[in-house]
Amino acid sequence: MTYPGPQQGQPPQPNQGYPQQPGFAPQQGYPQQGHGYPQQGQPQQQYPQQQQYPPGYGVPQQTGPAPLTLPGIGAIPVGIGLAIQLAAFLGVPWAEHVSFLDLTGAVSLHNNNGNGYAAVYALFLGYLLVALTMLVSLTWTLGGIRTDGAVRMFGHRKTALTHETFPKFQQYFTWRAVLLFVLQASGIAALFYKTPEAATVGPWLVVAGGIFVIVGCKIGPRKGPGLPARGLPAQGQLGQF
Repeated sequence: MTYPGPQQGQPPQPNQGYPQQPGFAPQQGYPQQGHGYPQQGQPQQQYPQQQQYPPGYGVPQQTGPAPLTLPGIGAIPVGIGLAIQLAAFLGVPWAEHVSFLDLTGAVSLHNNNGNGYAAVYALFLGYLLVALTMLVSLTWTLGGIRTDGAVRMFGHRKTALTHETFPKFQQYFTWRAVLLFVLQASGIAALFYKTPEAATVGPWLVVAGGIFVIVGCKIGPRKGPGLPARGLPAQGQLGQF
């Protein structure tokens, strides 16, 4: 048996071919070329590549503004002075075999009305002055003035902290330390003005510690990377010292 085919010299018919087997239809569901896939010769769509980071490093975190001040050498004499004052108030005798804690207890028991300021100093003012000295001096010398908000809280409300105004802030905190020192000295004088010879080591340690604190505040902190050279006052601030 022979099949008819194109004779020699005749071109093949356009749709002539082998008959398909019955029962089999072309499968559907697979995308043909040109639907969803780039055809040959067409440029492929480019997607931006994600930034690569070294192994062990993730996406860098955003940080806040750089600090205005950093801990400085002034914190060393301040720390020494505060340690001396704390030792004077907590254990060293102020008179023969009498500590400042003993003076506080005696005044609270007898409520001596002979000298009001001396009684107030022995009861609570001496401790309060030490606490305020710690707050002011450590905040300044340890770089606690880091933002404009800290400047408004602990510094001067009408002046921004810059390289230009930094010496003025040194003077400002130094005078605060001097004021606290004067109040301490006046309390000691009120206690011993009648019998100065009775004073032993304690009062002199308070005086020596106050001098160390004043020197440390004068030295101050280091200038931070966020400290501007000069410029406008901080937000909501106008004027100068």
